[in-house]
Amino acid sequence: MHILSSLFSPDTSGLFLMEKRIGRLIDRAIVVLKNTFFYLKT
Repeated sequence: MHILSSLFSPDTSGLFLMEKRIGRLIDRAIVVLKNTFFYLKT
């Protein structure tokens, strides 16, 4: 619900910060998955 309210609000800086945070979390998750896959493969 908070994401929808920020979408319709004129101030989109909060949404931009949230997108950056989500992108960083996704990058970290990809790194963890790669490390786990590499660890399981060896």
